[in-house]
Amino acid sequence: MTLGEFSHSSLMRHLSGALVSACLATTASAATITSVFVINDVPNGKVDFKLNYDVAPDYVTVDEFGRQKDEFQFYIDVDGIFPTPGSATTADTIVRGGEIYVEGDLRIRASAPSSGDPTSGGWGAVIAAVPFVLDGTMVTFSAAFAALGETDGAFTYSLLHVRFGGMSQPLITGRSVVAPSAIPLPAGMPLLAFGVASLLVLRARRRAAGD
Repeated sequence: MTLGEFSHSSLMRHLSGALVSACLATTASAATITSVFVINDVPNGKVDFKLNYDVAPDYVTVDEFGRQKDEFQFYIDVDGIFPTPGSATTADTIVRGGEIYVEGDLRIRASAPSSGDPTSGGWGAVIAAVPFVLDGTMVTFSAAFAALGETDGAFTYSLLHVRFGGMSQPLITGRSVVAPSAIPLPAGMPLLAFGVASLLVLRARRRAAGD
């Protein structure tokens, strides 16, 4: 599947949904993603995702077409290309925030061939279903390298956010980054710190005794 196809037969209803979204925006505040963090946790073989919104998103409300009020979709490319809906660039795996209303989890799907699942949006089979946490305006979840089709966690992504099927903000693109590691202290540093602390305590006691 090409990203230009977005969701096969559902592309037209997603595009027409933009008109619905525009009308709804006049009566309701649209949730907008303000920042995205995609952290590559190499030691644990997983990737940690965090999305921050300006207001709490609504992943529960759906319209008569089964489209969520708010939904996001990650296009993952393990070859370092920025996948872009509307272009001929392909994605390897899809993280589907648009199916949260079905079972309350995030489904990670293969990009092709189409599974025929009525809630898949035309994408491939489910590779994994992972839990997520919505804490106010922050969404967090993790996915194993294998679920994303990865071996080292280094990939590019495009993030689409839609409201009732209509694109609600510009496409977000980025690269996964490696989590910072704890910097070990040089050998003997803990002992040195302990020795300095001991001297300070001893000096304080001598001063107290002199008084």
